[in-house]
Amino acid sequence: MSPEYLSPRLTLPPLVALAVLVVFVIFAGVTASTDDLGFSRSIAFSAEDRASSSSPYAGWFYGTPLLGACAALVAVAILTLRRISAAPALPGPALHNLDGIWRRESMRIVSAITVFAVTLPLGGAAAISGRAMLNAVFPGVDSTWTVLGIGLLIGGATCLVLAALSISLATRRAFVLPRSSILAAGMQAIAPEVAGTHS
Repeated sequence: MSPEYLSPRLTLPPLVALAVLVVFVIFAGVTASTDDLGFSRSIAFSAEDRASSSSPYAGWFYGTPLLGACAALVAVAILTLRRISAAPALPGPALHNLDGIWRRESMRIVSAITVFAVTLPLGGAAAISGRAMLNAVFPGVDSTWTVLGIGLLIGGATCLVLAALSISLATRRAFVLPRSSILAAGMQAIAPEVAGTHS
């Protein structure tokens, strides 16, 4: 086993993304209203003799399955990271560096893809919910809701940018990994010869 390869830097990003999703789903679920079909997927406001509603909004109808899917995904990803960390090493001391490179880079790719898979739907849901909230707000409604709607739009855009960066990083690492491994294997093959010439 190689538990030293499994570090918080790999497991923490997916868990943080999932935690943010949990907060968002709870917020959206609590603030959502039921639509004409009785589903929690709209947001409504009323003040004096006026009322307004807008959808789609990430209430319990959309948020619960999204959270369940992402929670399962993160759980599988962490199990995958543990499995990669605990997998038997390549045989022989000459392949130690090569084994370490494959192990570390593979785990980084899994972590980045998991962050992408959580932040992409989170960003989309937050942005759409923010737009619905702003569409439903009208003069007379507490201005806090306008601030929250703008915050959801900004937060959603931030998550989408993070998703793009995560998948870009994962893709880059996936393409660079074979080359890094070849270089590591080449250096290991040269090292004994260099040691022999200096002995």
